[in-house]
Amino acid sequence: MKHAFCTAACCGLLLSLGAADRLIIEDFSDVGTWRAWSRQNVTPGKWFGADLVLGATPDASRDDGYAGKLRFDFADPGKTGCIEYQRAKASQPEVFVDGVEFDADARGIPGKIRFILEDTNGKRFATEPVELTGSGWKRYRSEAGRKAEEFTPPFKLYRLRFEASGVSGNNYILIDDIALTGGVSRKRKVSIRPVLAPLATEPGKPGKTAYQLRSASEQPIEGKVTYRLFNRHDKCVMEKTLPVKLAPFGSAVTEIDLPPLAEGSYHASCEFVSGKIRTDYPDWVGVFRPNNGRNNDTPMWFGIQDTVIWNCEAENELHNQWKKQAGFDIERFGITGNRIDDGDVNNLPAVRKFLDSYRQLGMLCCFSYTEGVPAVTQNTPKHRGAPTNSAQFRKHMDKVFGCIRPFEPVRYFEFWNEPDLDFYNGTIDEYLTALKVVHDSRNAVAPGIKITTGGVTILHPREKKNFSRDVYARGKGLYDIACFHAHGSLMNYSERQEMVEKWLGEAGVDLPVCNTETGDRAGYAADTIRRQAETLVRKIVYAKSRNTEFYIWFTLQDYWDMDPEADDSFGLVTSDNRPKPSFVAYNELIRQLGSTGRGELLKNTGELDIYRFLSSDGKREVLALWPRIGGTRHLLPLEGSGELAAVDLYGRPVPAKVQYNYAAIPVEDAMYVSFPAGAFRYGSAVAAQKQTVGGSAGTDARVELTVRNPFPQAAQVEFDGGRRSLKAAETATLPVRLPIPADARNGIFTTEKKLRLASGNETLELTVPVTVNVSYPVASGRKPAQELVLDTLDRVNEMSFDPNIRRWMGPKDLSCRFAMTRENGNLNLDIRVTDDRHVMNSTPDEAWKDDSIQVGFATLDGKFTEVTLSGKDGKGAVYAHHAPDPALRNEWKVPAKVTRTGDVTHYEVSLPLAKLGIPDKTGTLFRFSFLVNENDGKGRIRWIEWMGGIGRAKNPDEFGWGILK
Repeated sequence: MKHAFCTAACCGLLLSLGAADRLIIEDFSDVGTWRAWSRQNVTPGKWFGADLVLGATPDASRDDGYAGKLRFDFADPGKTGCIEYQRAKASQPEVFVDGVEFDADARGIPGKIRFILEDTNGKRFATEPVELTGSGWKRYRSEAGRKAEEFTPPFKLYRLRFEASGVSGNNYILIDDIALTGGVSRKRKVSIRPVLAPLATEPGKPGKTAYQLRSASEQPIEGKVTYRLFNRHDKCVMEKTLPVKLAPFGSAVTEIDLPPLAEGSYHASCEFVSGKIRTDYPDWVGVFRPNNGRNNDTPMWFGIQDTVIWNCEAENELHNQWKKQAGFDIERFGITGNRIDDGDVNNLPAVRKFLDSYRQLGMLCCFSYTEGVPAVTQNTPKHRGAPTNSAQFRKHMDKVFGCIRPFEPVRYFEFWNEPDLDFYNGTIDEYLTALKVVHDSRNAVAPGIKITTGGVTILHPREKKNFSRDVYARGKGLYDIACFHAHGSLMNYSERQEMVEKWLGEAGVDLPVCNTETGDRAGYAADTIRRQAETLVRKIVYAKSRNTEFYIWFTLQDYWDMDPEADDSFGLVTSDNRPKPSFVAYNELIRQLGSTGRGELLKNTGELDIYRFLSSDGKREVLALWPRIGGTRHLLPLEGSGELAAVDLYGRPVPAKVQYNYAAIPVEDAMYVSFPAGAFRYGSAVAAQKQTVGGSAGTDARVELTVRNPFPQAAQVEFDGGRRSLKAAETATLPVRLPIPADARNGIFTTEKKLRLASGNETLELTVPVTVNVSYPVASGRKPAQELVLDTLDRVNEMSFDPNIRRWMGPKDLSCRFAMTRENGNLNLDIRVTDDRHVMNSTPDEAWKDDSIQVGFATLDGKFTEVTLSGKDGKGAVYAHHAPDPALRNEWKVPAKVTRTGDVTHYEVSLPLAKLGIPDKTGTLFRFSFLVNENDGKGRIRWIEWMGGIGRAKNPDEFGWGILK
């Protein structure tokens, strides 16, 4: 899902002349929450989430079953109370606004509402205040007024302001269907939103999904909805078209009947078309069997983080249903210290209410004291500063532990979120002094709770030098679990995990570890959203093979919808309450690995990474595995007998037939294989592809299959219409010619071959996957190079949702033509970037902040290198931020030139193949990816990327393929 804003010029072209439109920007049907910003006369100790919040609440009188509940808590009835509420999701649409309409039930509370609007230049003004009267639902209108003439349309909503006089204490009003009136672009004339439904669609049975369409037009609209459903390989498995009629400013619910589907995560598109009006909604359908409760009885605990204290009551209730469905063991509950207790004022009842939900869910809790000590604990007030008055801090911590002690689910206490970064404004000595106070208070008040260190990031460009290491070493004896954070790929995670283990060993600390914040941004494209699920499985399986007490995935749901500028696509569920592939995958992982012990990575398993787990009762083995090189396909050979089951990462059964004590299971991504303990072992394949093979589109690839005779006597092999004899235990190589289609995309191209072995009365029939990795051909010498062109929206990643920064407007705004050849042991890169302005003011090590190019390379044995290309005025630079050899992580003195002609910046760079670890040999296969950064003078605002694995997260498994010609 791309989040884009139309500029004033763009919107003007799309407007219907003389329009009097009404665009509903918030109907609360997504059960979302607005952030509250205190303004005046708020009761001390009351805070956003617990007491001050605007969020959904069930209301059967409304057409979609929900309204908004605006909660406030004002102190002095003699003074005016004021709170502002904000939600980024409601601030996206831009309209030529003449007013804002809404429905409200004031419940007898004398209040006023106005709206703060923002223009295309980022300037703001308030609409006319509207007085709320009486009780019961009424329609209100707040005029933009003449003040709007001083600003540049179109406008978007910035905040809603509520004021009340003569009111005190905790109370609420109801509000719904907030709408901008005026001129609405064609793109916004009809909006599509999914109707709230359970996350799970039952496998193998007909299902249903539904969408609400709303019209912003004063005219009736008739059109058609086309719904398409795609499987994980982007194959359309269903298409249906339905007529839709929308009354003026009306709405309609369109229901889609789904066919019986196998387990999996399906990408969907719901598109509405009526003449020139066209809008679509990308969606996900999760087909799975929920765990419906915990099934894990031993660490590692499977965890999640939710924005509990930020959510309205109805949103938390909805999220609790999801937590139970997946069967999560533990949640990280994050809260600042001054919300709990701020000296003379505290809000312990609100904290207890949140903690009691874990008791009701049967979940464990890691209580995370993220930051924000009370001012009374500091001798000099300092934002995010350390508590420098130890006596006062001890009193505070005694209150905190006294509050949480009665709640048995609270097993862990994390002290500070990422103190190695600017979330903590203090020294390591101050932190350790505070940690000792926490330790002593825990011992005295709540000795059953385990203390974790702050969640340090281990490797981060903004880390305070040696802070992470010193927390573990110098804090020895003050904590029970070593905590760290690690977002991104498994490569990022394992590097940090192993660094933590090294530091603990050097300090003589023998304690378990935990990760209280580890996620992966999914982005908004179908392929990157699916990759998030794959990353989740790999990281959790790996963590469970180490000495890990618990693991917290960040987060349960996307929350970009709450805060402007937040690209927070970490969630397992979209902001519209749809299950991403990662939710389905986590549900299945818990089903497979719940109540199993610590895993072990098996050795000598060829091209596969295989982790073995044994159930707590010792009766069941589970293998969690995936190809060592992402984007390849292999066979898992098992020898043994008995019951054997295999499923993919979503729980869909994978063929696992046992013949003559042998099974060959295809592996193309993360999956699970389970069997009675000791029944099977990793064996020698009877027939399998010999090695990873690459080839360019439109050519023939030569693949070799290795075939082994498993019978004690001679056997006949029938393959591709031919026949061959094999002696007992003999192995032979069979060549396979595989034509690659001319239009094949970079990545895996696969087919299957049937093979039959017969020996006497015994016959073994096998299906063998044959794959070629379609690769970019790196021409040799002076031969013409193939160009890779990036000039479409799907390649663009906007770094900011700021409407003041113009969106990508097309190839003339930012595009790229990339070519690569090899000569004299070098890879020669010839890259032409079209950009209306070239900005380069950074040093080579920070050039990624400006207009530059990042290129990543990976060899098949796992060596990863990433370089940044930069320069101007004929001079170029190459800086390696990542390289297997630390000595190469610096500026490379290699031929590099950057010139500019008109709007085109030309990069000419030679990179030694030896430095990249790529053998200079025809046929060598390697991985690579690249992106182009754009800075138009307002900082790095976007990039365009070929394939992936650089911008969103460092992950070579997302790279494309190249082959030396």
